[in-house]
Amino acid sequence: YSLFWPLVEYEKSSRVKKHRILPFYAWKKSAGKSENLSLLFPFFNYARSLGKEGKDTSFLIPFIGGYETWNGTKAYSFFWPLFTLRKKDSPGSFVDMNLFGPLFRCGYRKDVPDRYIFSFFPFYGYSGRRNWYSTYILFPFYFSSRTSNGEQESFTQSFFPFFNIREKYSLTKREKKEVFTEEAKNPDPADNQAWQIWPFYSRRRSGNTVVQKVPDIFSFARKNPAGRSWGDLFTLYKAVSNEKGLSFDILWGLGRSTEGKDYSELAIGPFYMHRIRNHTGKAGKEKSVFLDIFFSMVRVAVKGENSSVRLFWFLEI
Repeated sequence: YSLFWPLVEYEKSSRVKKHRILPFYAWKKSAGKSENLSLLFPFFNYARSLGKEGKDTSFLIPFIGGYETWNGTKAYSFFWPLFTLRKKDSPGSFVDMNLFGPLFRCGYRKDVPDRYIFSFFPFYGYSGRRNWYSTYILFPFYFSSRTSNGEQESFTQSFFPFFNIREKYSLTKREKKEVFTEEAKNPDPADNQAWQIWPFYSRRRSGNTVVQKVPDIFSFARKNPAGRSWGDLFTLYKAVSNEKGLSFDILWGLGRSTEGKDYSELAIGPFYMHRIRNHTGKAGKEKSVFLDIFFSMVRVAVKGENSSVRLFWFLEI
């Protein structure tokens, strides 16, 4: 039954029992799971476990304090949310303390001396261990992080929004044993590398392929639909280079060039374009040349022993 939902409600079944008259009283009991009670919501809140152990309990009075022991985790709060302390009973557990909500935080692990968290928001923050860390200074102005999973190492650094860098490396057997040592800090070459001087210039490297853009107004978010959809529309210059050659695009195709081992192309809008390709034909290695000048008023095509010339759209030789 419910009246003026959700203010008044009553429910009873083999699975659950529930009574509620908000904000004065609310009670719910789930068979074999838990029991919850709230008085003068949200002033007093209480819960207990109905499992086999039946030892898990929790209560909270906002701005006064609370206590919780649930699934091996213990938490205390005094004048919540001004002070909270949380820890686990299991070996190697993490002890986490907060003062004034998110403004000051510190935590540590007894069995891992270099595993700790410290944050004095927004001035300084650090969280890390031997093969992973992240830190900020004057959030969000400066941020840095490094992580390694034994196979790859990733590094991110940002002076928001003016300078951003992101790198990812595949670690060799030697580097896997020496993660975060001087020998492994700067493995070369980078599998993936990207840096940006926002919003003027960006350079991305994936393997042997390098992509440069001027300007680049989108961030380096890994899943950035805006960058994928509109990135090239706001780019005046884009260059792509790898072991096969170089190609660039200026002013949305007004000027473009591609240089490779067996292929080259140069175009300046509709005024001039040439394309040269080396390939294997019936007579062996052949060279194809295509030339187009001023809106196709002059067009020359050469393929092996065959050639043709077209002048002013009507004279063709």
